[in-house]
Amino acid sequence: MKLFAIITIIIGLAIVPISTQESDFNHNKLKTLDAAWEKAQLELNFDFIESLLAEDFIWV
Repeated sequence: MKLFAIITIIIGLAIVPISTQESDFNHNKLKTLDAAWEKAQLELNFDFIESLLAEDFIWV
């Protein structure tokens, strides 16, 4: 029983850094996308903006 608990703790501790790295990657990816969106709006790059929006998106 103790062996099972120890193995579970070790696996749990091994997974935590992986999920943290993935979260950082997603956060950086989102920041990059947001910066590209802002740049496209400033430069009136409608092709880029339309590529990100769904076909049925309605501007309000």
